[in-house]
Amino acid sequence: MKIGIIGAGAIGLLFAAYLSEKNHVSVFVQNDKQKQVLLKQGIQIKMNERVSDCYVLAETSYENLGECNLIIVAVKQYHLTNVIPQIKTHSNNKPILFLQNGIGHLKYMESLSNPTLIVGAVEHGAQKVSDSSILHNGVGKTNIALYKGSYESLQKVKSLSSQNFSFSIQDNYEEMLIRKLIKNAIINPLTALLNVPNGELVLNCHYREVMKGIYNEFENIFPQLNQIVSYVEVEEICRNTSENRSSMLMDFELNRRTEIEAILGAPLEIARERQVETPMISLLYSLVKGKEYKGG
Repeated sequence: MKIGIIGAGAIGLLFAAYLSEKNHVSVFVQNDKQKQVLLKQGIQIKMNERVSDCYVLAETSYENLGECNLIIVAVKQYHLTNVIPQIKTHSNNKPILFLQNGIGHLKYMESLSNPTLIVGAVEHGAQKVSDSSILHNGVGKTNIALYKGSYESLQKVKSLSSQNFSFSIQDNYEEMLIRKLIKNAIINPLTALLNVPNGELVLNCHYREVMKGIYNEFENIFPQLNQIVSYVEVEEICRNTSENRSSMLMDFELNRRTEIEAILGAPLEIARERQVETPMISLLYSLVKGKEYKGG
C-alpha cells in the first residue's frame, strides 16, 4: 500500500517507521532540511536496546499526495489550518486518518468532501530525538473509528498492524476521542503548571482534590462521561505512568507551543453552547495560556 504521512514530529515519524516495513511510505514535511535528512538517513527508531533503520520517501510538496492509497495526518491541531487547504487540493478524495489530540480537529474534518474519514487515538509513547530519530518509549496501540465513509477502509487500516504497532477498531468515534481527551485534559495541564511527573498528582491529596473537581466539571459537559471513562481510571493512569512527564510539561520545558486549544479550548466551547459552568477548567485553561504568553 502507498501511504502518505503529513507531519514529521514524534508521531508522524513513529507511524512512518513502522508502516514502512511492509508499505511504501512518503512523509510530507515542512522544510527541505528535514526532507534531505530523511532521504539520506531514513528514520532511526530506538526501543529498549534495539535500534532499527527504516527508509522512506520525503517530500515538501503535496502534489503527489493523491497517489497514496491512505493519507495519515499526524500534525498537531494548530497546524491543521495550513494543512487542510493542501488536502482539499491534492488528496484526490483518498481515505484519511486523523491522529490529533482532543476533539477540536473534528470541525476541520467537517469541511472535507473525502468520502472516507477516520479518527485515531494513539496510545504509544514516542519522543522525537532529531529530524530523523525517535525513541519509542511506550508500546501501546492506536484506536481507530469511522467518522464517515467505508468500513472496508477501516479494516484496511487495521490490517496494517504489526507486533509492536497494532490498530484496534472502535465502534463510536466520539466516545473514543472523549476517553482520551479526559485523560489528557486533566493530567497534562496540571502536570505542566505544577512541574511534576504524572504520579505526583495522586500522591498529593490536594492535587487529587483538584483532579476530582475538574473531572466533575467535565461530567457536566459530557453527561455520559462516567460510562466512557471513570475518575478512578484517570487516577490509575497517573499511577501506571508515575515517572512520565506529560507532553504539555515537555512543551513548556522546550519552549514549544502547547495543545491547550485542542485539549481544553474545544470542550470549553461546548460548555458555553450548553450553558454549563466550568470555573476550574476555565481557570486551568487561562493559567496555561498565561504561561504560554509569558514564554513567548
